[in-house]
Amino acid sequence: MTAAICPAYFPPIDYIAWVLKQNKVVLNKDFFYQKQTFRNRTSIYSPNGKQDLIVPIRHTQHKQTDGEIKIAYDEDWQKNHWKSITTAYNASPFFEFYKEELEPLFLKKHETLYSLNKKILLLVFGLLDVASPLVEEKNYILNTELVIAKRPPIYPIPQYTQVFKVKHGFIPNLSILDLIFNLGNEAKGFLEKGN
Repeated sequence: MTAAICPAYFPPIDYIAWVLKQNKVVLNKDFFYQKQTFRNRTSIYSPNGKQDLIVPIRHTQHKQTDGEIKIAYDEDWQKNHWKSITTAYNASPFFEFYKEELEPLFLKKHETLYSLNKKILLLVFGLLDVASPLVEEKNYILNTELVIAKRPPIYPIPQYTQVFKVKHGFIPNLSILDLIFNLGNEAKGFLEKGN
């Protein structure tokens, strides 16, 4: 049976590498939302080391599916996330090349986390210049290993140049943004070769 995934917020490198190995990947918004997953968090390489960015969500008393989770806008998290990404990657070789495509994601309010993350995944495939293998269907088994935030990488991540590597060392399996901003159009080949 084909495994399904829930879209993640600027997912880690191994998540994208896994998706690219598949002929078809099913997105399903009917799985129950779980805390401590990449659904609403990502990690970037800031001047101070690894930094987690978390999208705030509206909590309810009952269990919700991924498609029902609403994003909270009580604070300006979008502005803070974009500022953190800009600070972290402004000195990277390819940030200037991609920033105009990414910034609009932080200017528009999305009602649900699922819709934001689906848009992010489609944008990431566009930046990597690969055809999206994503389809939306029901009745598939969720690949739970892929979305758990506190886990080791599924694939070994070979080292590549990171902006603050000299200061803090290599940090593997950060957000796909780290790979894209540091390798540019070589990111796709890196992902394919690494698998």
